[in-house]
Parts: sequence; C-alpha cells; structure tokens
Amino acid sequence: MREKRQAQQEEASPERASLGSAAAVPHSVVTDSPDRALQLRTLIDAPIYWTARAMQEQGSRFFQALGMALEAADLSNRRLIFQTWPAECWDFYGRGQVLEAAEQH
Repeated sequence: MREKRQAQQEEASPERASLGSAAAVPHSVVTDSPDRALQLRTLIDAPIYWTARAMQEQGSRFFQALGMALEAADLSNRRLIFQTWPAECWDFYGRGQVLEAAEQH
C-alpha cells in the first residue's frame, strides 16, 4: 500500500522522483530574474562580515546560526546559502550595510 501511494505521488509530481537534480527543481527556481542574479553577484562579491553580523545580531536563532555558518563557509558553500535563502540573505545584506554605516560614524 505504501509503495503504491509513493508511486502515485511520483507520477503526480515528477520533481519528487529525482530530488537533488537540477531537473527536479521547478523552472521558476532555476531561472533567476536579472534582479535576482544581480543580487546574488552582489552578495558573493561583498565582504561577508556585515551580512553575517546582521544575521547573528538581528536574526532568529535559525538565522543567527546561518550567520555563523556563512562566516565560516568557503565560497561554494556561501553561494549555496545565498541561493537557498536569496530574499533573506538580501535583507540581511541591507541590514549589514546599515550596521557598517552606523559604525563608521
């Protein structure tokens, strides 16, 4: 019975059949908008300190931990974090810019 239900779910949702492959991700997620691509490039090129600090100081426990992970991550893992939580990372990037400006004054 369980196997039959799983087979029905896979037929109804081909994305579930091959989790982890690019083909399994809905098209809208794979194809980023130009704005999203620019945001990702900005996040990757920016110093990570202020974004991670904003996450650690202002985020929920999850984002505090994500900020610590972001600070410790190499480039490929930072990219993965940015691609997984793009809107949230962009928000904390903006907050980090505010922290940096406040500290410079």
